[in-house]
Amino acid sequence: LSQKDAQDAVLRSGCYESQPLMKTCGTQCYSSADQASCSAKCLEGKGVRPSCASCLGQKIRCTVKKCLNFCAADANSPTCSSCVSRSCGSCNSEKSLTQPEEESFVTALVALSQKDAQDAVLRSGCYESQPLMKTCGTQCYSSADQASCSAKCLKGKGVQSSCASCLGRKIQCTVKNCLNFCAADANSPTCSSCVSRSCGSCNSEKSLTQPEEESFVTALVALSQKDAQPTVFP
Repeated sequence: LSQKDAQDAVLRSGCYESQPLMKTCGTQCYSSADQASCSAKCLEGKGVRPSCASCLGQKIRCTVKKCLNFCAADANSPTCSSCVSRSCGSCNSEKSLTQPEEESFVTALVALSQKDAQDAVLRSGCYESQPLMKTCGTQCYSSADQASCSAKCLKGKGVQSSCASCLGRKIQCTVKNCLNFCAADANSPTCSSCVSRSCGSCNSEKSLTQPEEESFVTALVALSQKDAQPTVFP
């Protein structure tokens, strides 16, 4: 079944996106080659009917593949929720929408993705993990010493000291030297060129084979633009 067909079947038969069950099965199947089938089987084993389990399994896989970058800073943010809703749809039947709110299963998936990034750092010497740099860069954006604050934050997430220091300096350098060049498009060649030319790279040779991720600069640009908005008094 396609994601839409599975969702239509769910809406006819009744289904509820149980966050605790999706968290349990999503984390259990995070490293599976087929996250959707693994999660669906896990959910069926917990009493979820097959059509519902299939829809939920596909939603878990879709969330991992398409939305974890948008959810790295805050799995409960509108940006994260919008990505999951827009890209992965809903398996809820109308009746289930009245169920009480629960902590999103995405929180657990984000934690696993960040652990993977941390493991890559520890294995390769240093890796510019965009989710980790986004998390610490946004957390320390208003700090008087962005480099030290970011480095401390990164060390707390398992990044070795020398790598954390390099990444912290790069975050500060990007804020100080490149946000004007990145304001229009944080993924543009102009922005990338400024960051590379002015702030260098902390990647070890091995880490350059890591998959491409959304740049941490996107989050810093958003914060700078928020700061630049004029204050309106009533």
